[in-house]
Amino acid sequence: MIEEIDGNITYSNVISVSYKIEDDLIIYPNPTKDILNINKNVSGIEIYDELGMIINQYSVMNNQILVNDLPKGLYLIKLLVDNGVVYRKILIY
Repeated sequence: MIEEIDGNITYSNVISVSYKIEDDLIIYPNPTKDILNINKNVSGIEIYDELGMIINQYSVMNNQILVNDLPKGLYLIKLLVDNGVVYRKILIY
């Protein structure tokens, strides 16, 4: 419900959003310093820093990515999977 300055009240449509979380997607070892393994097929990966800035995009080969070019820190990894997008946190040491 939104009440306008002039006192009129308007209602917005109610929508439902549902999503499936990929609980079975595993990234290991985490923390790591060089290689991340992924237990599922992914079509692409993006890594973001703690400010939400994209750091790098990776192509996946043999379900692994090389992350030894990243400075130590906490990152958000975005994985493109068959049925959508999955986010995970990774720690580089």
